[in-house]
This record gives sequence, C-alpha cells and structure tokens, in this order.
Amino acid sequence: MEAVAADSADSALFLRFASASNVDDTLLEQLDADIVRLATAYVSKPVSEVFQEIGALRRAVFDLLRGRQHPNQSAHLYLAAGRLSGLATHVALDLGQYAAATTHSRTVWRCAESAGHNGLRAWVR
Repeated sequence: MEAVAADSADSALFLRFASASNVDDTLLEQLDADIVRLATAYVSKPVSEVFQEIGALRRAVFDLLRGRQHPNQSAHLYLAAGRLSGLATHVALDLGQYAAATTHSRTVWRCAESAGHNGLRAWVR
C-alpha cells in the first residue's frame, strides 16, 4: 500500500513539473509581434535606433530558454532567438563588425537546428 501511495505522489509531482512553464501563448504572440516590429523598424530607421532593442529582446529570449517550458514552446523560443540573431547579424554587418556577424549567424544556425525549422536553416545558409 505504501508503494502505491509513493508511486501516486511521484505521478502528482511529475504532473506539476510537466505542466509548469515560464512562458504562455500570449508571451509568444507578443515576441512574434515585437520581432516583426523590429524587423520593419530595422529597414526603415537608422541602426542606432533599433540596435539596443534587438539586443535586449534577444537576451530576454535567451533568458526564457533557460527556464522550463513545453517542447513546442521551446521550439517557438528558439525560432524567436534565431530571428533576433538574424537581425543582430545584419546590424553587425552594417556596422562593419564581421566577426560578430559570423558569431550571430552561427547562433541563428544553432537556433534553427534546435527549433527544427527548415526555413530558418535555409535563410541563414
């Protein structure tokens, strides 16, 4: 009887762990909207106006990836991080920082691999 109760407690603990997430659909939608806004701003405004915000949002996504989320949410975060790293690649190229651009593009590739996203893989290559 004690073994059954312990097994049940283990299952309950697992359910709490498995359902815990540091992100939700609303946050993911907001990230997507922010990325579209930054990509649009990047092509229409001076780099100096969007540079800091791209970096700040990218760091925030990296921080979220250090947390716990469902696998599909992790894939979404990796895709967001890859897109932001792609923007960072363009910023670095515009500023003549070729070594930084190369590092950012490698980050895009790693994110594309982690997200399993062929479109991002194709874009970075």
